[in-house]
Amino acid sequence: MQHRGPFLMIDDVVVFTGSRLLPAFSPAQVQELVRPLARGGVKMDRNTVLVKLLQCGHPLAQGAITMLIAATLAILLLGLHGSV
Repeated sequence: MQHRGPFLMIDDVVVFTGSRLLPAFSPAQVQELVRPLARGGVKMDRNTVLVKLLQCGHPLAQGAITMLIAATLAILLLGLHGSV
């Protein structure tokens, strides 16, 4: 098992356990059942987590890519509008 923050990775499967404000699973069960197993696993660096999220087409990665594309297009359009 590999982990990084709220992400758990087993082979090619990535699970997002949620944040403190919006948990995806019961926080008590995650603390009781998952945390002890994750402590025995390998902590991954951010770049590896990002690559795994992109490879498996995780919705969080797709949303981040969509936001980057939209922001880039907005900046380009604002730049074009300002130069006219």
